[in-house]
Amino acid sequence: MKNKQLLFLILAFLGVFHYGCEEDTIDESEIGDITGSVVNKEDKSPIANAKISTNPATSTVFTDDFGQFILEGVSVGEYSVQAKKEGLTANFEGVTVQANSSVNVIFEMENEAVLNTPPKAPVPLLPQDNQVDVSNNFEFAWGKSKDREDQESLTYTLEIRDAQNQEVLRFENITDTIKQVNNLQFSKQYFWQVSVNDGVNDAVRSELFTFKTTDFPVITNHFVKNVNGNNVIFALSEDEDEIQLTSENYNSFRPRKNNAVNKIAFMRSVGAQTHLFTMNPDGSDQQQISSIPIGGFNMEMVDFDWTSNGNALVYPNFTNLFQVNYTGGGTQAIYQTSDGSLITEVAVYENDNSKIALITNDNSGYNAKVFVYDLNTNLVTHMIQQNLPGAVGGIDFSPAGNRVLFTRDVQGFENPNYRKLDSRIFLYNLNTQALVDISSEKEAGTNDLDPKFSPTGADIIFVNVPNNLNATPQIYISDINPNDNEPRFLLVDGAYMPEWK
Repeated sequence: MKNKQLLFLILAFLGVFHYGCEEDTIDESEIGDITGSVVNKEDKSPIANAKISTNPATSTVFTDDFGQFILEGVSVGEYSVQAKKEGLTANFEGVTVQANSSVNVIFEMENEAVLNTPPKAPVPLLPQDNQVDVSNNFEFAWGKSKDREDQESLTYTLEIRDAQNQEVLRFENITDTIKQVNNLQFSKQYFWQVSVNDGVNDAVRSELFTFKTTDFPVITNHFVKNVNGNNVIFALSEDEDEIQLTSENYNSFRPRKNNAVNKIAFMRSVGAQTHLFTMNPDGSDQQQISSIPIGGFNMEMVDFDWTSNGNALVYPNFTNLFQVNYTGGGTQAIYQTSDGSLITEVAVYENDNSKIALITNDNSGYNAKVFVYDLNTNLVTHMIQQNLPGAVGGIDFSPAGNRVLFTRDVQGFENPNYRKLDSRIFLYNLNTQALVDISSEKEAGTNDLDPKFSPTGADIIFVNVPNNLNATPQIYISDINPNDNEPRFLLVDGAYMPEWK
C-alpha cells in the first residue's frame, strides 16, 4: 500500500513539472537576435573581449577576436545595448528586436585618455592684433581648436575687455567660430580673447589680442525708433548710417542735443515714472539728472528744452515747470499755470532764457493754448492760439527768436485715443502776428508732427504719418517757405521725434 502511494506522488510531481515546463517555454515566433561588432574609433580595428549587455537585461557576452558578438533568443522589444571595456569609453546604442530576425549594431570605442586631453587653444583671426578703425558692429572670428575630432562637443567663450575701465563683454556657449558683436563704443581700445571648453577639462584660452574701434562719425540728426516694444534713440551720420545710442532694454525718447556742453538730453521710463537723462554724443555716460519726474497727460506728447547756455534743462511736471542743472541737482520751479491746465511742451529761446513758448491743455490733451511767456515780467507776451478744438503740439523757436513753429489738427477732431486727422505745421511771426500754414505739400490723410527748425532757420525737420492708428511714421526735411515749390524729402523711414543737431 505504501509503495502505491509513493508511486502516485511521484507521478503527480512529474505531471506538475511537465506542465510548468510547457508554460515557461518561449514561443520562437516572439524572439530575435542581436548581432554586432566593436571597433576602435580611430583606426577601425576590432576590439576583442569587450563586454556586451542590455537593458532590460537579457544575457551578457564578450566579443571574440574579431570584435564580433551575438545575443541569441532575445525577446522582441526595445533595448539599450552597452559595449564596455576597461580603458575605453563605454558606448550605448538603442535597438529594436523583431521576431525571427537579427538586428545589427556597431560600436566605435576610443581610449578614455583621448577625452581627458584638453583641446588646443583656438587662434584669434579677426580683428587682427593691433587693428585700428574696427567697426563698432563687428563679426569676431577665430580658428577651430585643433587635434580634436569631437568638434561638436566644444563650446567657445568670447571676452571683450575695455582697456580703460576693465568692463568685460562675455558671450558664452558659442558653438560656431564666429560671433557678431554690436554697439561697441567708438574710439575705444579693447582687448579680446576666446576660450574653448570640452566639458571635461578646464577651458583653454587663446592669445590676447587688442584693437581700437573707429572714431565717432559726424552726426547730422537724432531720432527715435521702436525696437522690441521700446523707444530707442539713434543718431544719423553724414554717410546716412544709423547709430544706436540707447539700449532696447530701456524706453528712451525725445533726444535733445546741446552743442555748448556737448551732451544729449532725453527722457527715459524709470519704473512708473519718466525722468530726464543725459549722455555723451556717442551714447556713453548715461546719467539720470532729474529727481522730480516729468509729468503730463501723455508722455509721448510731452517735451522739454535746454536753457540757452546749456547749463540747465526745463521740463514740465503737470501744472509746474521745473529747471534742473544738466549735471543734476539745483532743481527749482520756475512757472506754474494759473488755471490748473497741464504743461505739455516747452521751448526756450536760445539767446534769452526768460523767453519761453508753452503749450498747455486739459487732462485729455485738448483745450490747448499756445503762447510765449516772459519769466522776468511774468507776463504772456503773445497768445498764439486758444479756444480751438483738436490736438496741438510740436512747439519750437526759430534761431532768431522771432518765429514759432507748432502743429494743429485743423479738423478739430477729439477722441480718447488722441487721434489726429489733419495735423498741419503752422509758422507764427512774433513781430507781425501773421500765422501761415506751411503744410501745403502734405498728402491728404496724413499728419505733420513734431517740427523743429534747422540751425540756420531755413529748413525744418518733422514727422509725417498716415492718420490711421499704428501707421508707420517717416521723418522729412522741408524748406520753411511753403510757396517755393521745393518738395519735402524723406530722411528716415520708420522713425519719429527728430532732432536737428
